[in-house]
Amino acid sequence: MRIVQVITKADVGGAQTIATELTEGLVQRGHDVTLITGTPGRMSDHCASIGAHVRVQPLLKHAPDIASDGRAVLRIREQLQAIEPDILHLHSSKAGVVGRLAAVFARVPFVYTAHGWPFQQGAPTRQRILSFMGELAAGHLGGETICVNDAERTAALRLRVAPRRRLHTIQNGVGLPTAKPLSPPAAANNVLRVAMVARFAPPKRHDLVVDAVAILDGSVQVRFVGDGPGLQCTKERVARLGLQSLISFDGSRDDISTILASTDVLLLASDYEGMPVSILEGMRAGLPIIGTQSKGVASIVTHGTEGLICEPNAGALAKALQRLALHPSERRTMGANSFERWRSQHDADRMVESYIAVYDRVRLRRRSTFRINH
Repeated sequence: MRIVQVITKADVGGAQTIATELTEGLVQRGHDVTLITGTPGRMSDHCASIGAHVRVQPLLKHAPDIASDGRAVLRIREQLQAIEPDILHLHSSKAGVVGRLAAVFARVPFVYTAHGWPFQQGAPTRQRILSFMGELAAGHLGGETICVNDAERTAALRLRVAPRRRLHTIQNGVGLPTAKPLSPPAAANNVLRVAMVARFAPPKRHDLVVDAVAILDGSVQVRFVGDGPGLQCTKERVARLGLQSLISFDGSRDDISTILASTDVLLLASDYEGMPVSILEGMRAGLPIIGTQSKGVASIVTHGTEGLICEPNAGALAKALQRLALHPSERRTMGANSFERWRSQHDADRMVESYIAVYDRVRLRRRSTFRINH
């Protein structure tokens, strides 16, 4: 198949990781893949290195811009007409709206993955209103819509975001790391080593983690991995509370598997989530998970089995961290459960095969429609 994937930014993020895993799996299976992105970055560089074609379309911006968005629709339509793909696959809300319009004009069959509805509870009010209007309009243009968990699909059905027959659930998956993780060194002074891999931007709540560490007695050390607009503010918060010896900032990294190999717990504090990739990476590393309450986290972590789910406040996070710091045997059991859940439900091959099955259904339906009309 000739497949085009579209995403607004080719940097580091959950949707980018899933699109990369999908591109790798498709290329390995002999498919021809083109990535169209608004801005180049690590993702596009990696995709190019494994044999995918990369095209940058600067008019495809992440933020709403009516003039630019309209021109982006026309430019992507032109690119689709030149490439003549069998399937167009769109990732996340903005690319989903612009790309679906372009696909309709170019008469190309398409699949859209929401990667977590941007209008869900916890998101800013303006974002919820604008994104819902966009999703509602684009969702009835045709094509298949992919939700990353059943709760997201249920919400889409309730709000009539797309017709039932065109809504599917495909859970995210991540493959084995490209480099073999190092053996984890022994913890120093029985300090619980915690990592939070997340961009410093909403809906992530680094501030809650900082405040939780301040509540504890120095028995927990946290590594923040990632960058983003809220990084400097978080650093200032850490300095103000005098926690520089307990909280470190690693910036954006490519060696996540190596970092997690020297970690005891993967933590993710968020206001809302779709299906967070960082948690799947933690499970792949055999780590217990601490996450804040959201349907996206609950869809992959069972409280007390793979980890702990707590309320989104510093006190609740501190209690969860303290519990795992005091009970290493519980950490080991949860970590083993996490790895088994990743292996059985969230490996990349399972996800890629599920997407290919949807692609095949779309192509079969298109051929049937063509025969009927001709």
